[in-house]
Amino acid sequence: MQSVTVTALVLNFADACRAIVPMLDGAGVAWGDLGQYDNWDRVAEPLFASLVTEPCAFAAVGEANISKLRIARYGFSPVPGDCNAYIAVDGDDPKRMLGLSTADRPFDIVRVVRGEAEDKVLLINCKFAFVFSGADGREHHLTEVDLDAG
Repeated sequence: MQSVTVTALVLNFADACRAIVPMLDGAGVAWGDLGQYDNWDRVAEPLFASLVTEPCAFAAVGEANISKLRIARYGFSPVPGDCNAYIAVDGDDPKRMLGLSTADRPFDIVRVVRGEAEDKVLLINCKFAFVFSGADGREHHLTEVDLDAG
């Protein structure tokens, strides 16, 4: 069993984004805060799904129930009303992760939202959870994922 925290998955995603910056620059794909548009979205969204949300979804509900989850898209706000799962900066008042941003180095900030209020927090200070509505109708916070479950 290979267990990893949701935090480690998000940090791995941030590392992956940083690793491809030279290739993005070489292809003229804007990844910085002022230039992130469709090209970056087409890179970041499936990368986030593959490295973060898919392992979380499988661990949370298993393959049989995966179709019941409607996971909030990376980088997009507001969330459609049918979304019932998202990555959050965890704590007493969890905030949905919108995406990564840049301050001192690429992808070192997390853009978050709670209600309609957006904010930014340092990635290094965050603990993450996969928040989802369970079959029992309650909100659950998954903080650890078994990567062998999928």
